[in-house]
Amino acid sequence: MIETIKSKDENGDQWYFDTEPSNHMSGKMSWFIDLNQIVKRRIRFADNSVVNAKCTDKVMIQRKKGKESYISEVLYVPKMKSNLICIGQLLKKG
Repeated sequence: MIETIKSKDENGDQWYFDTEPSNHMSGKMSWFIDLNQIVKRRIRFADNSVVNAKCTDKVMIQRKKGKESYISEVLYVPKMKSNLICIGQLLKKG
Protein backbone atom coordinates (compact mmCIF):
# COMPACT_ATOMS: atom_id res chain seq x y z
CA MET A 1 0.00 0.00 0.00
CA ILE A 2 1.31 3.45 -0.90
CA GLU A 3 0.35 6.57 1.02
CA THR A 4 1.01 10.13 -0.13
CA ILE A 5 2.62 12.94 1.77
CA LYS A 6 1.07 16.07 0.27
CA SER A 7 3.27 18.94 -0.81
CA LYS A 8 2.42 22.45 -1.96
CA ASP A 9 4.98 22.01 -4.73
CA GLU A 10 3.70 20.47 -7.96
CA ASN A 11 7.24 19.79 -9.28
CA GLY A 12 7.37 16.18 -8.08
CA ASP A 13 8.88 17.15 -4.74
CA GLN A 14 6.44 15.13 -2.63
CA TRP A 15 7.30 11.74 -1.21
CA TYR A 16 5.09 8.66 -1.27
CA PHE A 17 5.37 6.17 1.58
CA ASP A 18 5.37 2.52 0.49
CA THR A 19 4.49 -0.12 3.07
CA GLU A 20 5.47 -3.02 0.78
CA PRO A 21 9.06 -4.35 0.58
CA SER A 22 10.83 -2.03 -1.79
CA ASN A 23 13.59 0.55 -2.04
CA HIS A 24 13.69 4.29 -1.57
CA MET A 25 13.65 5.88 -5.06
CA SER A 26 13.80 9.34 -6.59
CA GLY A 27 14.23 10.89 -10.01
CA LYS A 28 15.66 14.14 -8.61
CA MET A 29 19.39 13.81 -9.32
CA SER A 30 20.11 17.18 -7.69
CA TRP A 31 18.95 15.78 -4.32
CA PHE A 32 21.67 13.11 -4.18
CA ILE A 33 24.92 13.67 -2.29
CA ASP A 34 27.55 11.38 -3.91
CA LEU A 35 26.08 9.02 -6.46
CA ASN A 36 27.44 5.48 -6.66
CA GLN A 37 27.52 4.95 -10.43
CA ILE A 38 28.33 1.23 -10.11
CA VAL A 39 24.86 0.24 -8.84
CA LYS A 40 22.43 -0.74 -11.57
CA ARG A 41 19.04 -2.34 -10.91
CA ARG A 42 15.86 -3.05 -12.80
CA ILE A 43 12.75 -1.90 -10.94
CA ARG A 44 9.35 -3.48 -11.65
CA PHE A 45 6.25 -1.57 -10.56
CA ALA A 46 2.79 -2.93 -9.71
CA ASP A 47 1.59 -2.24 -13.28
CA ASN A 48 4.45 -4.49 -14.55
CA SER A 49 6.33 -1.57 -16.09
CA VAL A 50 10.12 -1.80 -15.72
CA VAL A 51 12.62 1.04 -15.27
CA ASN A 52 16.38 1.07 -14.72
CA ALA A 53 17.90 2.53 -11.58
CA LYS A 54 21.35 3.87 -12.37
CA CYS A 55 22.93 4.45 -8.98
CA THR A 56 22.36 4.81 -5.26
CA ASP A 57 23.33 7.16 -2.46
CA LYS A 58 21.78 9.28 0.23
CA VAL A 59 19.31 12.15 -0.02
CA MET A 60 18.78 14.96 2.46
CA ILE A 61 15.16 15.51 3.52
CA GLN A 62 13.60 18.20 5.63
CA ARG A 63 11.59 17.06 8.64
CA LYS A 64 9.14 18.87 10.87
CA LYS A 65 10.31 22.14 12.39
CA GLY A 66 13.03 22.51 9.75
CA LYS A 67 15.19 19.62 10.94
CA GLU A 68 17.22 17.87 8.26
CA SER A 69 17.93 14.14 7.97
CA TYR A 70 19.51 11.82 5.45
CA ILE A 71 17.90 8.78 3.89
CA SER A 72 20.54 6.32 2.69
CA GLU A 73 20.40 3.67 -0.05
CA VAL A 74 18.08 5.73 -2.25
CA LEU A 75 17.99 4.58 -5.87
CA TYR A 76 18.24 7.22 -8.59
CA VAL A 77 15.64 6.38 -11.23
CA PRO A 78 15.87 8.79 -14.19
CA LYS A 79 12.52 10.14 -15.41
CA MET A 80 10.76 9.05 -12.21
CA LYS A 81 8.26 11.81 -11.50
CA SER A 82 7.56 10.97 -7.84
CA ASN A 83 9.70 9.98 -4.88
CA LEU A 84 9.25 6.78 -2.89
CA ILE A 85 10.18 6.11 0.73
CA CYS A 86 10.01 2.47 1.80
CA ILE A 87 8.73 2.14 5.37
CA GLY A 88 10.17 -1.38 5.66
CA GLN A 89 13.64 -0.18 4.70
CA LEU A 90 13.44 2.62 7.31
CA LEU A 91 12.31 0.22 10.02
CA LYS A 92 15.11 -2.21 9.18
CA LYS A 93 17.66 0.52 9.85
CA GLY A 94 15.96 1.67 13.05
